[in-house]
Amino acid sequence: VCILTYALNMQKLMTLGAVDIVVSDIAPMGCFPFYLSMFESSNKSDYDKYGCLRNHNALFKRHNSFLQSSLSKLQKKHPRTRIMYADLASHIYQIVQDPRKFGESQQHVSNALRNEQPVILSFKRTIIGREFTQE
Repeated sequence: VCILTYALNMQKLMTLGAVDIVVSDIAPMGCFPFYLSMFESSNKSDYDKYGCLRNHNALFKRHNSFLQSSLSKLQKKHPRTRIMYADLASHIYQIVQDPRKFGESQQHVSNALRNEQPVILSFKRTIIGREFTQE
């Protein structure tokens, strides 16, 4: 989605009286199975050390950087509105970078991202001392 579109829609919401707005970034597309299969390359330099497409992830990082800058400017213009940035991309990329933190192996995530096996990752979480698995 175009950053300008975000800003215009947020201004409309503020005009209608919105006081809390949450805006999400876009996730690292270069790590998604759809893009990995659609833009598969035999050139190893097209991939980062995690097996994600470099150019696609550079694009998402640039978009998110512009988005954050735009939100900061918009926040200064509208101090009575709380604009919150939901950084989903860094959390998704953490799973790809260090899946062991989430109870998965690097190979499992790499295979899943390349669609060599179903993209069903189960992550172990501990909440208030109780461990459970989410699929």
